[in-house]
Amino acid sequence: MERRAEFIKINDQITMINDADESIYYLICGTKKALMVDTGNGYEDVMKIARELTDLPIEVVNTHGHCDHIYGNIFCQEAWMHPNDFPLCEQHFEYAQIKELGKGRGCCPLKPLHKEQIFDLGDVVLEVIEIFGHTPGSIGLLDRKHRILFSGDAINPFIWLQLEETLPLLECRKNIGAMMDTYGELFDHHLCGHVKYLMPKQQIYDLLVGIDEILAGDIKEDKDYEWFGGVDKYHLYADGNNRQICYSVKK
Repeated sequence: MERRAEFIKINDQITMINDADESIYYLICGTKKALMVDTGNGYEDVMKIARELTDLPIEVVNTHGHCDHIYGNIFCQEAWMHPNDFPLCEQHFEYAQIKELGKGRGCCPLKPLHKEQIFDLGDVVLEVIEIFGHTPGSIGLLDRKHRILFSGDAINPFIWLQLEETLPLLECRKNIGAMMDTYGELFDHHLCGHVKYLMPKQQIYDLLVGIDEILAGDIKEDKDYEWFGGVDKYHLYADGNNRQICYSVKK
């Protein structure tokens, strides 16, 4: 199989690993150990890929329980995840018939994350931030040294908030807004699970405005959004350039 993983250096300590343009995971290297944020789609051994970048001990954190961010767990000894998403992770591994990807191996053992948990990598410290919405247990990781938030899919310019497991739109808005109120002054950029560059913090405030527009009923121009789970709606916000909120009218 042709190599899927593409390395994109964010800085001397952070490497973005683009998994064939289907999802993105990250390796952050300190002086004592490294942290892998998400594990991609499971077609390639993520630990072997990480060993091309570091010899340090590696911990693994899943930002949420969706398939394109957890299937690489089959190559890990253990991973951290918020317990709210444990059932979702189990469900997605059942969907996958993962033995075709991992020679019969299922998800590695999961350890429960908690709010404000710290991962001290040496000269880089990452703090767990709850951003429940896209999934019930979505989290981010705050890197105060580099002033970057790793947001998974919880904050994404093209965000899916129409899923069965997604919280109601008003609750999503409250949680993202509360996160920005608490931590917004501590970072300048964010890195998510599907965009191949650093994004300015302002885009999160733009997202909040877009959600507010939906909640206020400013949806006359919204169109149907067809996806594998059915048909919902999408709302363009800000400049509309890949800035889209997919949502369910029921929520």
